[in-house]
Amino acid sequence: MFKVSIFTCFLGGLLVLCSTGAHAQQPPDSSIEHHSSRITNDTLAGDTLLHDTAIVLQNADTLRQAHNTTAALQSADSLLLDTVAVLKPIAKKRRLVLPPPDTVIIDTAKTPRIFAFTLQRSTNDVLRCDIDTTLRAMYIDYPFLRQDVGANFLGNLGSPALAYDYFLRSTREDFLFVQPYTPYFFTPDNAMHYNTTTPYTLLYYDWTLRRRTEESQLRVLHTQSITNELSFGVEFNNINAKGIYQRQSVSNKSLHAFVSYLGKYYSANLGYINNSVKGQENGGLAGDSVIYDQDLEPITVGVRLQRARNQLKQSTFYLTHSIDFPLLYLGNDSLIFNIIKGRLGHSFESTSYSKLYTDENEDPTFYPTHYLNNSKTRDSLGLRRLENRFFLQIRPLRAYIFESLAGGIGFRKFTSYMFDPAMYLSDLQSQKLNSTFLYASASAWYKQYFLLSAYVETVMAGYAAGDVTFKTDLKLSAYPIRQGIHLLAKLEIDLRRPSIFYQNYSSNYYQWHHDYTNSLEDKIKEYKLEGTLSIPYTQTVATFKYSLYDKYIYFGEDHLPAQTADPINIVALRIDQNFKLWYFHFNHRFLLQTSSMPSALDLPLLSANGNYYIEYEIVKNVLRAQLGVDAQYCTPYNGYGYDPSIGMFYNTPQKVGGYLWLDVFLAMRWKSATPFIKYEHANQFLWEQPHGYFAAVHYPRNARVFKIGLSWKFFD
Repeated sequence: MFKVSIFTCFLGGLLVLCSTGAHAQQPPDSSIEHHSSRITNDTLAGDTLLHDTAIVLQNADTLRQAHNTTAALQSADSLLLDTVAVLKPIAKKRRLVLPPPDTVIIDTAKTPRIFAFTLQRSTNDVLRCDIDTTLRAMYIDYPFLRQDVGANFLGNLGSPALAYDYFLRSTREDFLFVQPYTPYFFTPDNAMHYNTTTPYTLLYYDWTLRRRTEESQLRVLHTQSITNELSFGVEFNNINAKGIYQRQSVSNKSLHAFVSYLGKYYSANLGYINNSVKGQENGGLAGDSVIYDQDLEPITVGVRLQRARNQLKQSTFYLTHSIDFPLLYLGNDSLIFNIIKGRLGHSFESTSYSKLYTDENEDPTFYPTHYLNNSKTRDSLGLRRLENRFFLQIRPLRAYIFESLAGGIGFRKFTSYMFDPAMYLSDLQSQKLNSTFLYASASAWYKQYFLLSAYVETVMAGYAAGDVTFKTDLKLSAYPIRQGIHLLAKLEIDLRRPSIFYQNYSSNYYQWHHDYTNSLEDKIKEYKLEGTLSIPYTQTVATFKYSLYDKYIYFGEDHLPAQTADPINIVALRIDQNFKLWYFHFNHRFLLQTSSMPSALDLPLLSANGNYYIEYEIVKNVLRAQLGVDAQYCTPYNGYGYDPSIGMFYNTPQKVGGYLWLDVFLAMRWKSATPFIKYEHANQFLWEQPHGYFAAVHYPRNARVFKIGLSWKFFD
């Protein structure tokens, strides 16, 4: 009977091996909250089951030799039969392409139906992402408030934003003018791909009850797998906000379509992204004190600009694909999990940006200088970015210390267009800049206790020659308590030539020319250090961040870019602490940060977000409800103004902040539907504070309003 059982189990393992495709592999790991887990896509679930089945066979054989009794044989046979019983249904069912489990036998009842990941395009690895299914994720409609404590923005949803947390601000400087919209936009770095066992659809919609100043948001996501390895999906976000003040409407649309193939030897991830913003520009309120007048309708308040408009577009196509091949067999063992593998891959990205600003007959005091026309403005500029990467990665399929080593070569090409008065004497032409760079990465891990990764990139020739980027992450975990204690350390060194738009810019209102060379003296230098302590059992996350920034570039009070002569030190401490007392939940996020040069970079000393609610299960496993208040606050600081022409935030000496903002909400989960109602800015007019409720200088946040929303998920 024992021989028959071995033969049956071996056939079951082969059946699984043949019926499953390649999937992503990650070390067994308890993920730190707010950080993605790293996984790769080159191990079969069937391979894992075959390997685990071999372990079971070895254990059974050892048991047979050590205990040559009828009871021992029956125990071994029973174990093997149970293994086969589990393997057979797995072989027949469509499964997720997931990392292998730690246990011998997969518990299919606990296997998730869907998982999401983003791409690390340099090595074709993927970063596992958590899908936020909490009720809070539904009624917090401002994307920059879901992960941060607050932001400078123009008051309504979809408008330009700048995070309070300096370390969360966008550092992508290819096209400066897209930075204020990064909280809303898809990029190849943050666009999520999905793999699911059943078709998955998410519908989300929220809107305000004030029709004349309606603000609405629509999100649609659909994804499904054609086979275990091949999946596709499309995600669309649409924000329409009319605004409560004159000429404040904005339309913000984002589309991401993707196809992913995670095969045994070949993998590919490709996608198309389209982001666009169309909005009116009012330049802010003509008189800030009017927000305290309870009898005054916001729509009647005077604004600074009457005919200005902005239009921004971004279009991206990206592709990362690779082929795997064996390099070396370890020892005499012919099992597949003892192979050292090679991976040869290619990554491509093409991104186009454009910006158009128009106005006419504006107040000359708002824009004191007119270089081209005193009565009408039409400023347009654009940039196209092409990048090709070729890489080779070496990795043992089942290593416990060394995980992978990768290196490659890349080429970047920038083509920019911007009108310059010199073109009156020559043909219209674009500027083309090329760079060639080398890069390498390495990673190692040991079970769930240790994870180390590093990445370095250096530009060898071309426009940005001498630029260097170095990043390394170290994670240490111990398990004296349930879910463990985790320490994550990060180091980042960045030496780069300033963006081409920091060097030269020409429009009707602004012109500047700076000759930044490739010399070390002219390069921006930033050194970042970060340490995070996470204790999931107590819901505690504490993060210390430090940055030494030399040659920092900012927009001053004259709305022109300026560069600091001395380095700036930025220090931040963030603490996330949640706890529960009976039905009462208390969630806190605190951010303390300071800058050594407030004249160039001023930050609120304290920013805080508190979420306090009662959660109760009205009908067990059917209906759950939350009733509570969401509070936001930051200490006064020198606020940022916003210039519509260049589309950038600039420094001012005017104070903002010091205002406690309260939203009251009721959220429910009924099976897969999540409706909510929120009374936004419920405390308006309850008290006056010196700097009012301005989100940026001259730009107040919305007045109190009811907002209703619904999120609905469909599996199948």
